[in-house]
Amino acid sequence: MKNFDINSLLLPIFSFSIAFFMSGLQSAFADKQDFGDITVHYSAFGSDFLSPEVSKQYGIRRSDKKGVLNISVLKKSMESGERTPITASVTGELRNVQSAQQITELDFTEVQEGSAIYYLSTFDFGHRDDLNFKVIVKTDTDEYEHTVKFSKKLYHKK
Repeated sequence: MKNFDINSLLLPIFSFSIAFFMSGLQSAFADKQDFGDITVHYSAFGSDFLSPEVSKQYGIRRSDKKGVLNISVLKKSMESGERTPITASVTGELRNVQSAQQITELDFTEVQEGSAIYYLSTFDFGHRDDLNFKVIVKTDTDEYEHTVKFSKKLYHKK
């Protein structure tokens, strides 16, 4: 996992977050899984949904054949009940159902913007591929690994 200096990436990160959340992609694509006081949010989508500016800032190639996986990890406060972002070790793999032997290890980049923390990975996919994701999250505040498994079908634009 790669770590980035917050000062050198604040503007691009802010731009990515604004573009991602304000565009409605978060609500359209995001899902979550709860593990007690830990919540893992995840979304997978085609990189062509990113604006050219955001794609350039993050070095993510816009393509209908390139996907983005976004992970965020939140911890619920016992006192206030609020969920706040926390750092985690995030690893994962992608299995393409159409070619059962094809397993891709996902390399996540940690992105921090103020108190927000995201983990981004990119991957290639074919038209109408059924993709099975397995993401393992380990936080410093918890002795357990949390495994999130989900499936997603992605399409190429025609």
